[in-house]
Amino acid sequence: MNVFEFQISQTAILKILLFGAALYFVLRVVQKAIHLPRVKKLLGFPLYRVFPFIEMAIWGFFLLWAAQQFFQHRPFYTAVWMGALALLLIWASWFAIRDVIAGIILKAEDAYEINQRIKLPSVEGKIRRLGHRSLEIETAEGQIVKIPYGRIAGEERILSDPRETGRSYAFQVSAPASMAPEQAAERLRRAALNSPWSSVTKEPRVRFLGEQEGRYRFEVVAYPLGEAYSRKVEEYVKKRMLSGKSD
Repeated sequence: MNVFEFQISQTAILKILLFGAALYFVLRVVQKAIHLPRVKKLLGFPLYRVFPFIEMAIWGFFLLWAAQQFFQHRPFYTAVWMGALALLLIWASWFAIRDVIAGIILKAEDAYEINQRIKLPSVEGKIRRLGHRSLEIETAEGQIVKIPYGRIAGEERILSDPRETGRSYAFQVSAPASMAPEQAAERLRRAALNSPWSSVTKEPRVRFLGEQEGRYRFEVVAYPLGEAYSRKVEEYVKKRMLSGKSD
């Protein structure tokens, strides 16, 4: 006797398909509804953040119910199906909650603050929001990038020190005379401001000194996070000007 032989009634298949379609429709309506401002205010808490976990659990129960419809008189098949489903749910849940766990660990290790500057190998900018699963970073171009905590945990990161000294650091830098002095000064200002080692609360100043040997000379006054970072800011600005970038 073939242990994998079983019969499935057409009624059971039709029932499962209809119920599955109805469940999908209801969940999509609920997903859209919980994002409405009026519903958010009525609930008093952001249900949409935990809705994916609720939906996963609902579909898990649906699959268990579908298995019972398929294998009503064959408990062995039901046990095998439930075991496979449990492993699948554990695997899927890990991908769903690993960023949450990584976020808890990272927040315990590092002091993340809003408007704090952060530099990662893939992106750099200012922290705009500390989410449950991801960090929202605003780049110099104004783009908002969401980086999962699980990804941040495996990367080298540089955070600005909240205890900024406020001391200025002046240095001179040259720029090609092929562009207008105002344009070169703005590039220098943005480069100094967007340096990972510069203060996020004080604007750098740029002063045009004149032209020498076909190149413009500027004085840049930046505000490093500390004296130890002064040279890093200067090197960063000069490197950006050589590459033609200002972030």
